[in-house]
Amino acid sequence: MRTTHLIVIVFFAQFTSACAVQPKALRSNPDSSFTRKASVDLHEPPHGEEADFRQLKVEQRSAGDEKSDHGDNLNSVNVAGETSQKNPKPSNIDTNSGISDPWEGFNRKNHAINSVLDKYIVRPVGVAYDAVTPDPVQHSVTRFFGNLRGPSTVVNQLLQGKPLKAGQSVSRFVVNTTVGIGGLFDPASSLGLSREDADLGQTFASWGWRDSRYIVLPLLGPTTLRDATSMFGEQKLSPTSYVSDTALKTGLQFIQITNNRARLLATDEIRKQSLDDYIFVRDAWAQRRNHQLSKD
Repeated sequence: MRTTHLIVIVFFAQFTSACAVQPKALRSNPDSSFTRKASVDLHEPPHGEEADFRQLKVEQRSAGDEKSDHGDNLNSVNVAGETSQKNPKPSNIDTNSGISDPWEGFNRKNHAINSVLDKYIVRPVGVAYDAVTPDPVQHSVTRFFGNLRGPSTVVNQLLQGKPLKAGQSVSRFVVNTTVGIGGLFDPASSLGLSREDADLGQTFASWGWRDSRYIVLPLLGPTTLRDATSMFGEQKLSPTSYVSDTALKTGLQFIQITNNRARLLATDEIRKQSLDDYIFVRDAWAQRRNHQLSKD
């Protein structure tokens, strides 16, 4: 418990320092064009760390200055946006991702519910957080929560029959948790200990449960039956599930969701241009998940 409190204190200390050195308003704005199809998983964005984050981090302020109503932008990535088609035709099998979607009617209803929650709650908080939080702090927050996935990664790599990768993940977790102050920094990468995530859904896939039906859950967003089945086990493998302080545990979850949503603000503009936001989210999520499952 004392260690967790120390990590939170260090985080806020770094936040204060970074704000003093590099205010958000003084940073230059990158090109507002967005050509990369990004992840749509709010709770678990791409794992490219610094490089991928900078590529995702596309601020829309230059274009946004001409629009005072930010509510027109489309919504959360996990908690999905509104579709521009009033009565879209169910597709069942998406031609780009190949994912099975026999419950599209049910999924679209949950997609709409999540859209409203994102539009009025999650996205506004993410926008405010992004406006006042310097990039270095957001990087550290991302690394911190990525480091918490270490135990789950190790267990699942062992279950997948990858002991060498599991050993590397153990070393990486130990180095970043100690020298990297709970994962706020990433000295392990400079030592050649690169990050490789593994989860229970991937383990099930490696055991033969490769194809699974797509489902959108209220609050949780896109997933599959296989991955939804793995959620309980993943929760038990997360260090935060053993935090007894309810306020601290809730605070950590709030920071994680807010930070993830801020990282995905760059997808809002391209989603706004899509003909069917439900299909866009499903396609992007499925392609990213298929990429994760295709890793050796």
